[in-house]
Amino acid sequence: CFEAKIIAVTNPAEPAQAAKGSTPQPRQAFKIGFATKDSSLFLGETSESVCFDSEGGFTADANREAKGFDIAREQTVAVVLNLDAGSPNKNTISLFKEGERCLPPQPLPERLIGKALFPVINFRNVTVQVHFGPSPLVPLPFSCRGLQDMAKDDSVAAPAEVGKDGKYEVLLPVGLPDEATFEWLDDFLSKNPKYTELSDRAIIKWAESSGLQRSGATSWKHSNDKPEIKFNVSLMDDWSLRKVLNAIVATQPRNYVVMEVKANLMQSGRADLLKKFNFPHFKKVAQVTMGDPPKAFMERQQEQVLKQKQEELDKAWNARKAEKERKKAAEARVKAIQEAQRKAKEAKAAKEKEAKEAKAAKEAQEAGKDDEAKDESKLDVDMEAKAGEDAAKDEEKEEKAAEAPKEEEKAVEEPEEERPVAMLTDEEKALKFRKLPSPDLTPSLLGTHFMKFSLPEASEGFDEVRFSWAGAGQCDEYFKAWVLKQKVLNKIEDLAPGEWFKAKQLEWKRAFTSWNQKQNEWKDPAKRAAKKAAKEAAAKKAAEEAKKAEAEAKKAAGDEGEKPAADGDEAEKKPEAADSEPASAPAAAAEDVDPMTVADMLDIGDGEPLFANFATEDWALLALRFEFFLLAHSFPKDAQDPERVGIHESNIPYYYHKYFRKNFNLKYYGVDAVEKVVDMIQDAISLTEEHRVLATELPEDAPFDKFVRLTEDKRRVRQKAIDAGEISKRLKFNAQPEGPSAAPNSQDSYGAIRGSAKGGLGSTVKAPAPPPPPAAPRWQGGGGKGGPYGGYVGKGGRQGGGRPSTPQRFQWPH
Repeated sequence: CFEAKIIAVTNPAEPAQAAKGSTPQPRQAFKIGFATKDSSLFLGETSESVCFDSEGGFTADANREAKGFDIAREQTVAVVLNLDAGSPNKNTISLFKEGERCLPPQPLPERLIGKALFPVINFRNVTVQVHFGPSPLVPLPFSCRGLQDMAKDDSVAAPAEVGKDGKYEVLLPVGLPDEATFEWLDDFLSKNPKYTELSDRAIIKWAESSGLQRSGATSWKHSNDKPEIKFNVSLMDDWSLRKVLNAIVATQPRNYVVMEVKANLMQSGRADLLKKFNFPHFKKVAQVTMGDPPKAFMERQQEQVLKQKQEELDKAWNARKAEKERKKAAEARVKAIQEAQRKAKEAKAAKEKEAKEAKAAKEAQEAGKDDEAKDESKLDVDMEAKAGEDAAKDEEKEEKAAEAPKEEEKAVEEPEEERPVAMLTDEEKALKFRKLPSPDLTPSLLGTHFMKFSLPEASEGFDEVRFSWAGAGQCDEYFKAWVLKQKVLNKIEDLAPGEWFKAKQLEWKRAFTSWNQKQNEWKDPAKRAAKKAAKEAAAKKAAEEAKKAEAEAKKAAGDEGEKPAADGDEAEKKPEAADSEPASAPAAAAEDVDPMTVADMLDIGDGEPLFANFATEDWALLALRFEFFLLAHSFPKDAQDPERVGIHESNIPYYYHKYFRKNFNLKYYGVDAVEKVVDMIQDAISLTEEHRVLATELPEDAPFDKFVRLTEDKRRVRQKAIDAGEISKRLKFNAQPEGPSAAPNSQDSYGAIRGSAKGGLGSTVKAPAPPPPPAAPRWQGGGGKGGPYGGYVGKGGRQGGGRPSTPQRFQWPH
């Protein structure tokens, strides 16, 4: 036996911000008992221990039963383990308090009989004195040896869990994020229980086993490697416990598994960990788990996937069953109410009928004795006939009412849905690593640190480097391929747009604004007439000047004494040449002009620009063509890493915001994937098949009018299809998404370029249809009249910013 006594109780204050119920109850706890060497440190957590607790409970086989006693401060308790073969209480455990038995001897679980058992206590917020003998603190009703006085034949000296070289192992698993790192660890610990896990996950597990409860949902900062703790206990939530643990673990000779995904992958992190265990009794081992896992491991992964799928199916199936039962119960309640209402109505009708009959009888009696005999027979006949009719009707109603529910019940009955069975898809059958609810590292952390990852080497201070799934050479190749993949998939957090991008973007903005203004002028009849008149006047003036110059040339030639005969011949030839000059061909229709070959896109005939018929969607796609083209060419220049082959489709929204300072919203385009947006502009932009990165075949010095020509060509093809009845070809863009993150009053606004000084603020003028998505920022400041883009300030507006315009306007951030 051994004894223990609570000599002090602490009651730490609960922090003000602590959530209700976050403090473990009871606040003070004490457990005493025995456990095997393979048991958890927490009594009662597994079937490898047996114990009594201060709340009057007895736990065996991980099941707790209330026994009706308590253990208070300054009370000495003794736990007696009876293994005497000659005793009637053989293989039992008993609890005594102040020398008196608290409850009858409790049988030891069968799995503990014959095993070496070690004394264990667990306590929280109390100070405990432990006594192993040889003399007891409080005498028992019988003589009993203390653990310190135990006979050698009754004791077992547990050997130290050390290796053949007499050293304890400190194991650093080195695995790639989200490739079964913690699952490998769980598998390793199940096969090697002599190792103790050191990780943030283990700390949280210990805290929860001690009664602490985590509160609140996790945020984006949560990961398997660095989980959010949220116990609302300051010394826990600030990870002070981790610091204490790191300081003392090296002084406790044990076999450790130090699980740090990021730190174990970095040379600097491994160096810091090795310093803590730089003692001669520790053997430092790096365990590399990379490459293709063994078949048995993959099968366990697939079993977990199948189990998860089955649980999800069962959850949905049980929810459907519960909903069906709920509806059935609701229908039964409604029917019961309707039946009760029907019966109440019938009872009321019968009562009213009875009252009417009584009234009629009374009136007939008072009618006079002379008519009584005469009417009596007739009344009886009428009443009997009426009663017969009413009875027949009531019978018919009752039959119908009785039959109706049966028909309804029969119609409502449905066959029971069988429990669904989960099946693995072909893709899941080939799965190597299943996806966990949380990543091993957060995406931002992975993106900023994966370039610092490396494989461990013995020269770093390891006594041994082991490989679990593949040899050193294969692991090295696998790791390099993984790094290349991460360069494509991960973002560059500190990337900044270069000068080439800024110059091109500024040049594009100016061109874009001038095109928008040109379309507005073309669509304004007065401006178009004035422009046509000015063009005709200029042509007339040019003709007059040419005629005058010709006359002066003739005069100069005459003064030089040219031959009259030659002059005569020339004079005769000129009218003939004029007469023989063919009449100018009529101008081709705008729709017949080839947009890819027309010489001047600003004037394809009668001053009409090539983009005259651009709608809001066309301007949006024009801007998007160029912006994606700019991204495809700018990224390699700014990344300065040939192994980063381009912007992966999953990172397009991120880099779009980083370069253009505005959000890329798929909902605006009426699609749910970046790939579908790229399909709209596939004449200029594409996604590569191998890496799925943004690419373009247009050279970086492609002229701006190339994008206008491509947009107009695509618009015509689409319009012809719509005219032919293919309504699905019509673009269905949604409402304008929120504008860029630039400040509303920023002078980067496109609307602050130029315009008339007349009128008021442009923000008071109704804007036309919504402009392009993020590709086309909102206008700010002035903007009276304007085209679909609401570009320049125009008539009725004023230069400059002031109040921000409506969300339908554009703003280009520089």
